[in-house]
Amino acid sequence: MNAQQIPVVVVGGGIAGMAACHALAQKGIPFLLLEQSSRLGGVLETFREGPYQMEMGPFSFLPKAASLLKLAQDLGVGDERIESDPQAAQNRYVLKGRKLVRLPLTPKDFLFSSLLSPWAKLRFLLEPFAKGAPPHEETIAEFVKRRAGQAVLDNMIGPFVSGVVAGDPYKLSIAAQFPIFKELENKYGSLLKAFAERLKANPAPPTLFSFKNGMETLANAFLKKYGESVQLDTRLDVIPAKAGIQSIAKHLILATPAYIAAKLLEP
Repeated sequence: MNAQQIPVVVVGGGIAGMAACHALAQKGIPFLLLEQSSRLGGVLETFREGPYQMEMGPFSFLPKAASLLKLAQDLGVGDERIESDPQAAQNRYVLKGRKLVRLPLTPKDFLFSSLLSPWAKLRFLLEPFAKGAPPHEETIAEFVKRRAGQAVLDNMIGPFVSGVVAGDPYKLSIAAQFPIFKELENKYGSLLKAFAERLKANPAPPTLFSFKNGMETLANAFLKKYGESVQLDTRLDVIPAKAGIQSIAKHLILATPAYIAAKLLEP
């Protein structure tokens, strides 16, 4: 399909691009999705080896992600959704020094865990006395180091960020990615105090969801439904400054990371 024959071209086949395309389709607007790699999904990638199924990116999503749940339902894979086992969810592990170490989820587990050194635990317990937020927008790494220390970032929060959003905590904004932490800091002045209060109000951890065949299920379902409107292995270098968007399509949606969008729009 030629890009100039349709009204909208979407660049980027990650979750944002797929969601944008689906929204267009629901309104009856033809689209063409361009993806530079040989697969859809972006950071959503499920890897299988023998009996094991592993996620290369995010491994789950929360029930509050209503738009994602609706997308799954619309793509016909809503019934493939599975939820985490509350008991099994208590056993989460982090790879440290080539060994799997159980992630402490209770105060008692924290005190006896080998994930953090005694000094790192003390630093974490001093979190209520952390200095206030700087005037600039903090990254996740800056926020965690300020409040809990480097060890907590490396051994607990870093793996969490990788597993949930497949991103780099040194590049992601804490306010944009996890605004709840900034809200709790502003309200309680301490994350430990905030977590203690929230634990009293709701002791059960939130249920996490995935799909029977992994998070890549969404991309596979999208390709099955809209495959004729997808072009893989298609690289768009730079949008010409003079001709602009009109040289590509009547309308253009850049569903790419910001740094890639910036390069595409370079004068």
